Amino acid sequence: LLAALRPQQPCPVCTNAELVDRYLSETVLASLAKSNAIIEKYRASAGLCLHHFGTLLAHTHTPGTRQAIIDAQLAVWSALDAELAEFIRKNDHRFRREGFGAERDSWER
Repeated sequence: LLAALRPQQPCPVCTNAELVDRYLSETVLASLAKSNAIIEKYRASAGLCLHHFGTLLAHTHTPGTRQAIIDAQLAVWSALDAELAEFIRKNDHRFRREGFGAERDSWER
């Protein structure tokens, strides 16, 4: 069954998605080459999903740029980790009366 389900030709949607990912990665990298402002915006954002983080790293050939991207994503994950811990704490029956802040949707990120 698995052999029968393997594609006979490349899927046009997958091929197009790969091209879009490459283009967007190149756009981000070109912006990084011009200014470090995008790294600060990255740090302030919710970061990238694992797939797009990996794609961006795969297209990054400059060690300094690669490290800046990794550091930014680690900062995002560190903040998310803290928000998840607070979300879990506030779901404990002892702290249920405390209102939720930024951590309210951390479990979705």
